[in-house]
Amino acid sequence: MLTQDNCGQCIALKKYLDLGLRGKYNDVIEVIKKEDNPEEFMRLVKLHGITSTPALIAEKDVLRNPSVSNAESFIKANQ
Repeated sequence: MLTQDNCGQCIALKKYLDLGLRGKYNDVIEVIKKEDNPEEFMRLVKLHGITSTPALIAEKDVLRNPSVSNAESFIKANQ
């Protein structure tokens, strides 16, 4: 999951994953935060043509602007 500070949608998705889904997928989600790992963040942004955060990436499958309604389905399908 690509994320960054000052991103309301990122905060909402992280809360949903942690609280709404009770961390069910935390072991399969690697969080790449722009401020903590800018090189890897930018590599993935360029590779996948991502223009906003949050974004979920699984191999070559990308979910741009994931919402609480489609994030779990994407994660399940790409485990």
